Amino acid sequence: MITELFATGYKGLTGRTFGFRPLTVLTGTNCAGKSSLIQTLLLARQASLAEHAGPVTVPLNGAHDLRLGTAFDVMAFNANDDRTIRIAMTTDGAIRHEWIFAVDKDQDRFLTCTQAPGQVDSGLTATGPGDFAYLSALREGQPDLVAVQSLPHAELTLGCRGEYAADLLRAFAQHPVEAGLQHPRAGRLPLLKQVEHWLSELVTPVEVRVEASQTLDAVGLRYLQGDKLGEWVRPSNTGYGLSYCLPIKDGYRRLTFMMLDCDIAAVSPASTYRVLKEAGLMRKWDEKESKKLTVFIHLTISNEYWRVNISYLNISGILYYFCGLLDGCSRYIVHWEIREAMTEKDVEIVIQRAREKYPEAGPRITLTMVRNLLPMNSRSLSNCAG
Repeated sequence: MITELFATGYKGLTGRTFGFRPLTVLTGTNCAGKSSLIQTLLLARQASLAEHAGPVTVPLNGAHDLRLGTAFDVMAFNANDDRTIRIAMTTDGAIRHEWIFAVDKDQDRFLTCTQAPGQVDSGLTATGPGDFAYLSALREGQPDLVAVQSLPHAELTLGCRGEYAADLLRAFAQHPVEAGLQHPRAGRLPLLKQVEHWLSELVTPVEVRVEASQTLDAVGLRYLQGDKLGEWVRPSNTGYGLSYCLPIKDGYRRLTFMMLDCDIAAVSPASTYRVLKEAGLMRKWDEKESKKLTVFIHLTISNEYWRVNISYLNISGILYYFCGLLDGCSRYIVHWEIREAMTEKDVEIVIQRAREKYPEAGPRITLTMVRNLLPMNSRSLSNCAG
């Protein structure tokens, strides 16, 4: 397993070292280097899989669906004078492996690896079935039909963009799922039913069916939503959230721009958020019930909690300030005043006069700005009559 990664000269990774664990999650703002870190792993893998000795040409576009452009695009702005990119990994046992990539011309669409360690005991250079998998977050929606892979079952892949999700479901629909990946309500059901349960929780209640073409060597997915007597529909007719949830789930901003790119809909991120929220699809994991406005629930004694409420008051077209102290238990207005100004000193005076009315009380006091503290009819009367 890779325990540490060092990279310098590549994009914004200049002399940076990163630690790895069995499960590593990369977080950060835009342009923080999350994708760049993964790209260094993919470039190192390509260089180590070369079948000949000596310098190896590593393309910047194509393999693993990389679209990095030219050498100029991947070189760090403050690149060293020798125009090289260095990547080093430490694996179990403190074994260090290093790759050196040289840049000849800025417009080259490849890098030349002048040093590579060959096989790395970390899974990065493994070529066996299922030993290495990479799924890009940038991907296309599920097409109506996808080509069936001409590979044995053990060597089938998901595809860098998830384009073979339907083919994998076709091949492994009835296979069991590991206990740690099973849906809590699906028990020991096979893979296809597990997928249905996860989709139903993440997006909308749905059933999934894999259909093979009668005339083409292709396979596609069909969805049944809601009524079990309804029609099975193609991914393009199910709504964006469902068809793009296989095999990964995107945020509403990414969904918005993906819809624009695919000419599905021209909407703003705010509209996408509103639609998903109204459909109940924007809930947070482990969402806790709000405690707002529940401070008075457990109060059983008067004068234990006072809340200072400040509001504007329009009297004959002139704005004044209303300041009142409300008891949390009895909801009784302990003391109130109308003032021409409401500075910190004015609030302190109102609170002190309330304390003088109840010298034996020792309440906890908080301050709240309330726009419409007084009843509507009282405010209308004061506005008209003064």
